[in-house]
Amino acid sequence: VGKSMMLRRVDLEAIGGFRFLSRFLAEDQVCGEEIARLGGKLSLAPAVVDNIVGRPSIGDFLSRHLRWASIRWRIAPIGYLGEILLSPSALALAVVASEPGLRSLGAFGLILAAQSVLAGLSERRLGIRRSILLYPPLLLLKDLLLTLAWPLAIFQSKITWRGAEYRICRRTFLKAAETPRGMSRVFQRLSALRKAA
Repeated sequence: VGKSMMLRRVDLEAIGGFRFLSRFLAEDQVCGEEIARLGGKLSLAPAVVDNIVGRPSIGDFLSRHLRWASIRWRIAPIGYLGEILLSPSALALAVVASEPGLRSLGAFGLILAAQSVLAGLSERRLGIRRSILLYPPLLLLKDLLLTLAWPLAIFQSKITWRGAEYRICRRTFLKAAETPRGMSRVFQRLSALRKAA
């Protein structure tokens, strides 16, 4: 996760600094690739980093995950194709819809229950405690939204980031699609840098 990365200033300058990285949607991935290309060693810290996103609306949740999915599709397309398997309750619900019956409904229930138990245990290890009854509907909704985003990311070539629209290119390189009205001076300068590249 980009916000939790640490590197030496000399290494950051060697890869082109923030000016270079600001051109990419997946700046953290590109940063790691560039450091490795220069012979640097990458290490993962064993600490858990909190990522607090507040209480996003369903639209915000879908938009954020669609943006992340677009990144993963462009960075590792083969691995991304397998990600559909990471939404098992949505897949099981599709089986219920295509072949209704006790067996498919029972399998769906077991899958959703297993997901709920695993999510509850994982959160408890992190000190988060909530009612087990909240997990099934929330996990099903999450899986349905992520299943919807999965194919969209493959065909999506534009994203909106902080009010500006960009086209995603190779390695998640961003090209400004248009400059919206009221765009801040910072984003105007960023847009000018991208055009100059």
